[in-house]
Amino acid sequence: MITPPAAEPVDLDRMKAHCRVEGTDEDDLIPVYIAAARAAVEAYTRRRLVTQQLKLLCPGFGGCIELPCAPVQTVDRITYLDADGDEQELDEALWRLVRSGGPVRIVPADGATWPITSGGVDAVGVEFTAGYGNASAVPADLVIAVLLIAGQFYENREDAVAGLSVIPLPMGARDLMKPHIFWV
Repeated sequence: MITPPAAEPVDLDRMKAHCRVEGTDEDDLIPVYIAAARAAVEAYTRRRLVTQQLKLLCPGFGGCIELPCAPVQTVDRITYLDADGDEQELDEALWRLVRSGGPVRIVPADGATWPITSGGVDAVGVEFTAGYGNASAVPADLVIAVLLIAGQFYENREDAVAGLSVIPLPMGARDLMKPHIFWV
């Protein structure tokens, strides 16, 4: 991640109301649970909730580059290590975005070919902006999933163990997130 979200999809007051917390004793702790819950929703769905800037590293260009999450707002910069190992920025005229049919893909522009890279696991870097926008743009069911997960974190501050396995995400949260899973 290059730039984290400027705000969480749930603010402190809303979370305190959800957990029925009065007073300010927990005001430093609750935002940590909110951030962890947002991260759990993002990991489960492969969607970014609030706008953030990310960087994907690839070993090369291949036929296309698929971005691993949604919704993608913009591709901001593509860099690569040329055959000599020097970093270059790929001119925007040499690539285009394909937004239909699944993940956003970066492909060569018509008549263009990908440059030769030096190889290696991080020969190509794609900086992009993803997320629904600000907190008010996040779908309501994903906001509720954040509330449910953060509420469970708040109520169960230690590892919650049933038998030998850790208790999973709240069932209601999983059900709310399922329609939003981004299949890559």
